[in-house]
Amino acid sequence: MALAMATATVSWGGERNDVAVPAGTTVAGLLAMLQIDTSAGRLLVTLSDGTAVDPASVIGGDLPLGVLLAVADTKASQEAAQIAKAQSSGLRQAVAAVGTSMFAVTADAVLAAGLSGAIALDGLTRYGLAALSLLTVASLVFFAHSILRPWGAVTLPLLAGATALAFLDPSNPYLWRICAPLVCCAAFCVALAAWLWRRRGANLAAMLFWAALALLSSLAAALGWGIAVMSPVLLALAALAVNVAPEYVLRIPDAQLVDMPLLTTFAPTLRVPAVEHPAQITDARVRRTLNDAQDILDAVIIGSVLLSGAMAPFVAFGAGFSSLEGWAGMATLLCSLASLCFVNPTTSHLARIAPRIGAAVICGASVWLVLGSGPLGFGILVGLAAVCFLASCVEANENGAARLGMLSDALRGAGMVLVLPAGALAAGFFEIIWRSTS
Repeated sequence: MALAMATATVSWGGERNDVAVPAGTTVAGLLAMLQIDTSAGRLLVTLSDGTAVDPASVIGGDLPLGVLLAVADTKASQEAAQIAKAQSSGLRQAVAAVGTSMFAVTADAVLAAGLSGAIALDGLTRYGLAALSLLTVASLVFFAHSILRPWGAVTLPLLAGATALAFLDPSNPYLWRICAPLVCCAAFCVALAAWLWRRRGANLAAMLFWAALALLSSLAAALGWGIAVMSPVLLALAALAVNVAPEYVLRIPDAQLVDMPLLTTFAPTLRVPAVEHPAQITDARVRRTLNDAQDILDAVIIGSVLLSGAMAPFVAFGAGFSSLEGWAGMATLLCSLASLCFVNPTTSHLARIAPRIGAAVICGASVWLVLGSGPLGFGILVGLAAVCFLASCVEANENGAARLGMLSDALRGAGMVLVLPAGALAAGFFEIIWRSTS
């Protein structure tokens, strides 16, 4: 006698499976045959109209033949809803924080204008503007907690550090030599305090970023190097950081990959430290590690893009076609543009969009250069536009054409290899070394 069979369709994990089971099989038995674990109680089985199904229901009896059963993970659905809600609220908070930070940006800009002599400011006004900027930053830190996000971890120390300009005397003959070291050192102190407060990955990256800038600016001020010397090198370092950072933000210790105590062939001694077992891997630890790595990457990219955008006009101002340093400055702009346009593929929207904003600033600085360089500069600007157009084609190509990908990789590699030597040559470091050794 032929065995009676019941049919059903199971939708699970983005796939649909048409199955035939013996008559009298329950929904729970069907899921067990498909090796779908229901012991944790996290799965929800529904019909096509959304009606919940009892796992004890019989297919072909309580449920009609050919029924469609949709299996969903309730915990995953709840986590997805929470992530979407957090992203929506995070966007609203970011827009509100940017609007609030405009008060600090305006106050710092007025302070800088007062130092340059464009606006006459007395001491009381300067201190009042500094207090307004600090109060704005404090409100963003303690109420919106923006200092814990990558963009706030990098920019808020700058806004707070710029208030140190209020304590400078506009009549000081060394004013412009000490402005940058003073602001960078103050920003480093704020970033260090933020990292000691919460110890987030974004705060660590911001602290190291401002520490490097404070060290470089202080060294340049001590040696008497102006912005014309430092800007090509800083632009080259910023372009390199955007492409190198994704490879180093997430490092897994070897002790976490291999259970070393199981491989130890000798007993521990006083001279050999005890080897520990790998830490237990949990969903919370994995999520925290990935979030910290993403925050570090975003903070590095934001800082690098801001630095490249600030240095590009100075590099373009010193670039030209009348000297070797001028040609090297032009090469620095081209290599930086290639490095920022053709960034390493990544899943982060910020890592794909922000470097191209820096590339747009470089193109704008190149337009400034073209205004006084004649036909040759116009031809170079056309080349820059072609590079940007090619980068947009590679980004928009969903199929990932092999030839475009190979060309973009070649341009990015050439830019990364040549940008630092070109920046050093544009800064005149080779001439400085030659003079010091001769």
